[in-house]
Amino acid sequence: MKLHLGSVPALIVSSADAVREIVKNQDLIFSSRPKLSVMHRIVYGSISKDIALARYGDHWRHVRSIGVLQLLSNKRVQSYRHIREEETSLMIEKIRKSSSSSTSEVNLSNLLVSLINDIISRVVLGRKYGGGEESENFELMLKEIRKLLVTFNPGDYVPWLNWINSVSGLEANLEKVAKSFDELLTRVIEEHRSQKPGKTDREGSNNKVDFVDILLEIQRENSSSYPIETDTIKALIFDIFIAGIDTTYTSLEWTMAELLRHPKIMEKLQNEGRLVAGSKLEITEEDLEKNNMP
Repeated sequence: MKLHLGSVPALIVSSADAVREIVKNQDLIFSSRPKLSVMHRIVYGSISKDIALARYGDHWRHVRSIGVLQLLSNKRVQSYRHIREEETSLMIEKIRKSSSSSTSEVNLSNLLVSLINDIISRVVLGRKYGGGEESENFELMLKEIRKLLVTFNPGDYVPWLNWINSVSGLEANLEKVAKSFDELLTRVIEEHRSQKPGKTDREGSNNKVDFVDILLEIQRENSSSYPIETDTIKALIFDIFIAGIDTTYTSLEWTMAELLRHPKIMEKLQNEGRLVAGSKLEITEEDLEKNNMP
């Protein structure tokens, strides 16, 4: 069934055969995401320079290969194990302190968001924006970006209604947030350029190398037939923050909610955890691997 959402045609697929035809036989036609003005403003232009929103083509294939082979290879992910374990330990300590008083409440949702944000910040930017006003501003900025990304923009469907964005404040808010995030990334990139010149380890053996280091090294080498621009580096960083925080945090929050709803399963998990940890207070990723646990 075909619908028109304003001036945008939309195809409703309601049968297995139609889905199979689209996914397997006509996949290239449907491989690109629709053009949404809010998203494309944040990811640097009408031709998106990131992975998530870029149209299928040479650019998408190039930046995706960087993500898969350079940033998210198994060896690279394992090299950041210490960061995940350190930040998890800090969160557990916060929970211990908060729960020590019978009158205090533990907001696990906020703790999980901070945990994922701190881990990604250290892995991607080389440091976390934790503590004081800087941390609060950084988390608020990311929260505002996520909010803007799901904001309905009537101009995307009826172009002559774009004027509503000026009246509603969406356009001004979008420009403000996009500018703030761009200034932050520009500052981080310039700091990396001035502090860490020279050859960067891209094999994943050096756990002090962050994603910005790797991307700048690729840019300096420029050995590819498709050079990487600074705006592309920023767009890739944006993808990692937006895609990484919400999905991981939501999964953890729902997992905890389901465990609370099923006490017997929680008890079983606790017993398995105690068996793995032994006399230790905390479980490491190495402990899970040794015991063949997910």
